[in-house]
Amino acid sequence: MRKRTDLSISITPPTGAKLDRISIQPDGQVILVDVDGNAVTPANMERTAYYDRAKGPKVQSQVRISDGAASVNGLAELASFASVFVVDTNTRVIAGDRISAACFVNCRLVFEDGGYRLEHEPRLNIYEFHNVTGSAEFLAILKIANDVVRGGLLPAQSVAFVSDCQLGLQQAVSERRTPLYGTHFMPPGFKIFYASSDIGSEFLNEIIRFCDKQSTVYLRQYEEHSLPNTERLVLQEDPAVTYRFMSRSGLEVVNPHLSGVAFGEGSIVRLYGVRKPR
Repeated sequence: MRKRTDLSISITPPTGAKLDRISIQPDGQVILVDVDGNAVTPANMERTAYYDRAKGPKVQSQVRISDGAASVNGLAELASFASVFVVDTNTRVIAGDRISAACFVNCRLVFEDGGYRLEHEPRLNIYEFHNVTGSAEFLAILKIANDVVRGGLLPAQSVAFVSDCQLGLQQAVSERRTPLYGTHFMPPGFKIFYASSDIGSEFLNEIIRFCDKQSTVYLRQYEEHSLPNTERLVLQEDPAVTYRFMSRSGLEVVNPHLSGVAFGEGSIVRLYGVRKPR
């Protein structure tokens, strides 16, 4: 039996705004309206898709943004980012070495004909790390972010990462209150959001499951010695780690037009207005 998906959206209005109402439009957009009838952009918002269980809610996806749109389907929030990197990492001990395969795809959402289209780079990317002592997935995120910065590719808009790693740390890492890996903080202009590879029917859950599967396949190929025998390099972010980069072309999305998660019968949508502390 498929578990019911519920949704909670928490919105903090900007300082000084005098709100009259919060409403959900037919297209799923959450609109804040002030007493003068003007639409107001939230100062902060958090959208969480989850299901209830005995030991507490199980989060399927979670996005927190500042000064941006909120929506029931979760697409407007992600469309505000220039790029969205979806990352999943698996680790195995093979022949005495701790091998991590961080698989990732680069995509973005484009508003089109009242909906959204998923655009993506037509390749699957994998970082192979050897003997990582911390979180291999957070190391992969740090490496990708630094690659973007070093390449001079950081646009005016922020860049998002989607990961199923350490939900409880993601906000502090995104806000640069906690290091991402070792003593390294997330570079400015990047944020991490959560999507589960185990559950969930949103497109992020589907992509992260795909990356999880490809990471597992890569580790099996490594163990079977069926990968190219290329040189490993010393990782700048952690000199104790060696790595190499692999990519595979031909990545294709069968249906790039997105409508977001479909909430079934009995699903609950909770909409909260959060006051800013005085």
